[in-house]
Amino acid sequence: MTAMDMYRFDKALWTHKLINQQQTDLMFKPGSDSHYGMGMYNDPALIVNRGYLSGWSVSNGFSHGGRIYIVLFSNVKNDKTSLSKMNSDLYSKLVATI
Repeated sequence: MTAMDMYRFDKALWTHKLINQQQTDLMFKPGSDSHYGMGMYNDPALIVNRGYLSGWSVSNGFSHGGRIYIVLFSNVKNDKTSLSKMNSDLYSKLVATI
């Protein structure tokens, strides 16, 4: 999957082309203090998915209004590199420009 494929997936999810609104709302509903729902974190600014697989780190998310999408892929995983922090920093910078 490319970063563009992940963006298309996120957009299709947000616009209910994959599952309907009721199912999407359920998926994004936080189920604990961590804001984690069914595969996604419903943070105050973004709905985000994070994961690690076979040497890859992924952080993809979109704003609650569906105007901002951020997709980060990396093959570096260490204590110095945080895609979650990068995602948050990018979001803050993007919001400041609109």
